[in-house]
Amino acid sequence: MASDDECLSGFDGGPANSIIIVEFIRRYHKQILESEELVSKKDDVICALKGYLSHPDFTTQKLEKCSPSAFPALVLWVKAVGQALTFLATEGRERELVEFKTLQAWLDSAKENGNQIEEGSAPSCKPDETTSSPSDFERSCLDMFEIADARFARAKMSEFQEFKAMANPPEAMGRVRDAVGVLVRAAGLTGA
Repeated sequence: MASDDECLSGFDGGPANSIIIVEFIRRYHKQILESEELVSKKDDVICALKGYLSHPDFTTQKLEKCSPSAFPALVLWVKAVGQALTFLATEGRERELVEFKTLQAWLDSAKENGNQIEEGSAPSCKPDETTSSPSDFERSCLDMFEIADARFARAKMSEFQEFKAMANPPEAMGRVRDAVGVLVRAAGLTGA
């Protein structure tokens, strides 16, 4: 794998399209990335997320330089996160998850090996014309994590099972089921 300097340079100054992913790493990396089943992919995922999503010029080739397995790990991890956040959204707050759903759709449309990603094609969490400043917009993006925090603590395994059965097409169930299962177990929601 490439060095941290190669993968992560300039990460802290990343643009708005990395805000949601960066914040999720900050809040939930212990529960997800340190879970037993994903620990072997931890470095690859961090490299892919912090590098690719923080730099408009971070090409597929540079991603592959970090690790050939980085993109599949990124897809798996983001699907787990995205599915959980979609479930955790309270009624009437779905607007706050649009950016994450867009990211999921973008990942779904890419080839599993990442070779068909167009440079600069990653969706952005963009402020609309009425947004007064980047800081205001950033706060609005991060609000959804406060909602998820409260809901996540109260979620029950049965609710996740029902969600998984209803929300995913059969052809996607296997991979997403496994990913959500990792997320649920890592967060301790099964009581294990």
